[in-house]
Amino acid sequence: MFNRVACFPRETCIGGKRGIVCESDPDIVSSSVFNADAGAPMQLYSMPATCAVGVHIALEWSQLPYSVEVLRPGEQRRARYLALNPMAVVPTLALDDGEVLSEASAILCYIDDLAPDRFAPGPSPKDKARLRQSLSFLSCELHPAFRCHFRPSMLHPEQSEHKTLRVMARTRIERLLTLMEARLQAPYLFGERRSVADAYLFSMLSWLERTRIDPKSFSKLREFVDRMADDPRVQRVLENYDTGKRK
Repeated sequence: MFNRVACFPRETCIGGKRGIVCESDPDIVSSSVFNADAGAPMQLYSMPATCAVGVHIALEWSQLPYSVEVLRPGEQRRARYLALNPMAVVPTLALDDGEVLSEASAILCYIDDLAPDRFAPGPSPKDKARLRQSLSFLSCELHPAFRCHFRPSMLHPEQSEHKTLRVMARTRIERLLTLMEARLQAPYLFGERRSVADAYLFSMLSWLERTRIDPKSFSKLREFVDRMADDPRVQRVLENYDTGKRK
């Protein structure tokens, strides 16, 4: 079932090490840093139940050195984080050369380029286009549909209109999932090998239990979620997350 997945943080860490609470910085006093390594060339800033969890999974699959700082709700609007990402959203990926990347699809493309042997579909221009097509579909179509369901006030200020907007958003999500179901080349989006887009999709499917959409209508996606949830590296990431309400 889809609700096997929970994408929220708790005070544990990846690989059996204790999480490090950043109490020295008054701007982010309750965040936790996992895979803490002063020499790590990348640091991901993530939050519970966001698409940043998918980026976290892709980094874990890449087997590249990285660290993760899991912010609590509200901390993305504090000064230290706004200096990295003025949009106050996650994910953000800080590199050791001072460069800062944002937007999930862009970061996922970067991870794919850093570790091409780890991911489908492949290195050819056509393969790269297919990957970007899937990432664009997720970021520009599916993700906004979920956002409209969870935050209808972004579309209309009157609360009396929010129920109608949620119904419209659910209809849109169901249509998009039907299209995604048809695209899925089991066991993963591009067949036998995982891609960074699989991690992105998995993070979004964890939001379904909050939409009243019946997952039984999407048998291939349900099998996909079960397969992903059984992946040891996915489990390793999800050990850092617990249940909650933020998307």
